[in-house]
Amino acid sequence: MISILKYSIIFIIIFGSFRILSKLIPQLSIRRNIKVIVQRFLPLLEFVFWLIFVLWILQSEITKPLYFNAAIFGVSALLLIFFGLFVMKDFMAGLILKTEYGLQKGDTFATEKFHGKILKLSFLYLELETGESEHTKIPYGKISGIEIKISNENSIYKKFSYPFIIEKSEKLPEIKEKLRHKIINSPYCFITKSPEILLMSENPDNFNFMVSFYCKNEEQAFKIKELIA
Repeated sequence: MISILKYSIIFIIIFGSFRILSKLIPQLSIRRNIKVIVQRFLPLLEFVFWLIFVLWILQSEITKPLYFNAAIFGVSALLLIFFGLFVMKDFMAGLILKTEYGLQKGDTFATEKFHGKILKLSFLYLELETGESEHTKIPYGKISGIEIKISNENSIYKKFSYPFIIEKSEKLPEIKEKLRHKIINSPYCFITKSPEILLMSENPDNFNFMVSFYCKNEEQAFKIKELIA
């Protein structure tokens, strides 16, 4: 009974600590690239802690070497199966995406959460250039089954600019982000070149913007203008 209580308390501490860390890290005032590295390796660190926890329980509760070795073998087999399924999920998702969309290096890629230029297509993930000197690796399993937009960089796109008057219903950064989100989610916008949203002037009630974006022709530009008006 004492052992079960001890293991339960340690289980709660490990589980709670990593849940708190996952929520706390995005709020820390540290460089973005450091946050990305920490968030990327946090699941691996948690896995190591759980593995040590399980091995410690086995060593504490199983006194006979034969049974202990059998338990270690069983845990190792389960971990290999889990790892294999995890890897195969991303591999198969990547195979389907490459076949269905014909993904190629240099294409522009966009979903609701990610957009950028494809730099690399590996077996398990694709690497995007999302901004100046900013790269992100996305496992194929994470984008499987969601809406994807692909554009080829060789297409001919033109820049169009329009003035917009937007009511001050929210703060300036939130309004600019909503405008940008509407533009890049339009089926007509060239997403490799980021939209330009410039604040020209303001008054107590409105912001006056000059918004620029890239698309193929004036008809498409007018549709985007209607979408964000």
